[in-house]
Amino acid sequence: DGFLYLSNGDEGAANDSYNQSQKINSGLFSGVLRIDVDQIPTRSHPIRRQPASDQPPPAGWTNVTYSAHYSIPNDNPWVNTNGSWLEEFYAIGLRSPHRMTYDPPTGRIWLGDVGQGTREEVDIIEKGGNYQWAYREGSVNGPKAKPNPIFGVDKPPVYDYGRTAGDTCVIGGYVYRGLEHADTLYGKYIFGDNTSGRIWSMAYDGTNPPVVVELLDTGWPNNYQGLSGFGVDNNNELYLCKMGRPSAIYKLART
Repeated sequence: DGFLYLSNGDEGAANDSYNQSQKINSGLFSGVLRIDVDQIPTRSHPIRRQPASDQPPPAGWTNVTYSAHYSIPNDNPWVNTNGSWLEEFYAIGLRSPHRMTYDPPTGRIWLGDVGQGTREEVDIIEKGGNYQWAYREGSVNGPKAKPNPIFGVDKPPVYDYGRTAGDTCVIGGYVYRGLEHADTLYGKYIFGDNTSGRIWSMAYDGTNPPVVVELLDTGWPNNYQGLSGFGVDNNNELYLCKMGRPSAIYKLART
């Protein structure tokens, strides 16, 4: 649609300590933002509200503006002419997104959201969706009560998993659209986990429960020595990024 989408977490610490996960009038946290970097007036309008800050502006900063050089799409879900909300939000209720990708054939936006202490989840991002953090963590209750009313529409994860097998940090990937593995993986969502180093495929038709199959165990260490992201080339073949020492980019290949 010509707009820029970006994801952001809940400002850090644990259990939504800064109370940002269900707000759209404070900071640009805990959601997916959608902005018009081309500032085309027929489809978007100027920023009406600035994010709040609990810190004074830098010395000599006379124009107290924390966002600029883009405009707000006119069809964003929480457009408000009186400036009471931050209109950048496209979806809310995310804890720690890693990572968000777009699948052109279906128009789906996929996102892996790292959990707090119990569940890891995979979401499909939709306009006006509320992905339930911090009143839900995946398919279980979260650390806080559900607001009444909530912003947007409740959107449970498409898939979530627990931590009994050493999986504690989901890394979202891509829907595979290449040719090298078209017979087995075409149209399936490929994702992994930083802690366990495992990679899975997910078959999902939008109606039935997803079917998840483990593809491989990278054997990489966790945290800053492990899986950090995926990528695709101009032929839509899939790559995996390992950070740390040694860092490397790997291509998904057959044995």
